[in-house]
Amino acid sequence: KGCRVTPTSWVGQRLLRSGDFHEFINSKVQAVSESHAQAVKVAHASGLKLLAGTDPVLPDMHGRNYMELVALIQEGVPPLTAWFGATGLAAEQLGLMDTGTVVEGRRADLLVCEADVVQDPSRLDNGALVEVMKDGWGYRNGLPAIPQQTYGKAMNHALGAT
Repeated sequence: KGCRVTPTSWVGQRLLRSGDFHEFINSKVQAVSESHAQAVKVAHASGLKLLAGTDPVLPDMHGRNYMELVALIQEGVPPLTAWFGATGLAAEQLGLMDTGTVVEGRRADLLVCEADVVQDPSRLDNGALVEVMKDGWGYRNGLPAIPQQTYGKAMNHALGAT
């Protein structure tokens, strides 16, 4: 009871695609990855709560934690369950009860995307991310959006309210 698991599924998948290792190592990574994928299925089916986290063992893995969501979904975890493991459940696990979910009175950072990244987070690799709303401010391409507006102002504008 109360157990949570952080599978780190993307590591094995990424190592298999790197092609930088000896055939012997690749065969071991393949075997471990297959067992690992089965363990994730069993953990999810058993009701264990899955956190999304990874170990960036190769340089191109940094800043791409969403690929862990891709890996979990490929292993049979429902998309919303995978996303919750990266947001609300992760915040809860860290004792951050004021963040992680979009609920009135809580802090929330939002991703504004032009494609459905919930079902397929790999779309974030293909330019789907348009803007990040952080603490009520919009950021595009890592820079503050112009003009700066709060989330409330942006919503009022979108809804035609003054």
